[in-house]
Amino acid sequence: MKKENLKKTIKTLAQDGFLDWLVEIRKNEGEVFLVGGAVRDALIGDRVIKDYDFIVRGIEIERLGKILERLGRVELVGKSFGVYKFVPIGKKMETAFDIALPRTEISLATGGYKDFKVSYNYRLDIRGDLGRRDFTINALAWDLKKEELIDEFGGLLDLKHRQIKTVGNAYERFGEDYSRMLRAIRFACQLGYKIEDNTWAALQKWIQKINEEKGGERIVPYEIIGEEILKAFAGNPLSAFGLMDKSGATAELLPELLKMKNCPQPKNWHSEGDVWEHTRLCLNQNEGRIN
Repeated sequence: MKKENLKKTIKTLAQDGFLDWLVEIRKNEGEVFLVGGAVRDALIGDRVIKDYDFIVRGIEIERLGKILERLGRVELVGKSFGVYKFVPIGKKMETAFDIALPRTEISLATGGYKDFKVSYNYRLDIRGDLGRRDFTINALAWDLKKEELIDEFGGLLDLKHRQIKTVGNAYERFGEDYSRMLRAIRFACQLGYKIEDNTWAALQKWIQKINEEKGGERIVPYEIIGEEILKAFAGNPLSAFGLMDKSGATAELLPELLKMKNCPQPKNWHSEGDVWEHTRLCLNQNEGRIN
């Protein structure tokens, strides 16, 4: 992984005028960090970056909003999350920048992806914000002033080793939000990475909870499940097929597919074996063609 790739991405944004707003933020003693997936993908170097997430610390939420209003189009997504959608003045963007204050999240231990007590604090150190994230490769930040990579959880090493690993204890991370298990599979498929051993063991144990309900409502909604599965198969259909099965996700979410196993086919037409193997081979032929 090369930091030069990340620096090049930032330089291009700056040259095209997408970072002009940083000047005013710094005048108001704000610190700005690029975080999450954009940092990860820029370090990898061969991925199209569509979403840019920034953390601004040192400026209260209301004052930050007023500053951004002078610099472009701004919308407060939700005050409880401390997140603004922002498009710099004179720019056309398919996806607005996410500009947020540093925040912490305390899980309510339900497994629901929204069941967190969120608390933002403009004085919170950026490292405190990174500690709430799901996987190490997503817990990276780039200090735009110092031009330094902040990597508290070994994300850069995991990028080098091409592996998906949770921040901290995998059992705790998945127990906080069951949908993270499907996210792990999705990232593994999209990036062509393996899932780290402890993370994989926790995933296999916790996947049985993916269909749990609370008060008659699904803890992880079907739309979230469907979205993650579709993204995994779009990333790499063969890998998704295998990881879904080996993790137990297929048995929990798509059990009807397991009937393909040991389902015979005429040997004169299908020497490869049962319907499961036939499907696997078909997916292998279509790798990279699903979108």
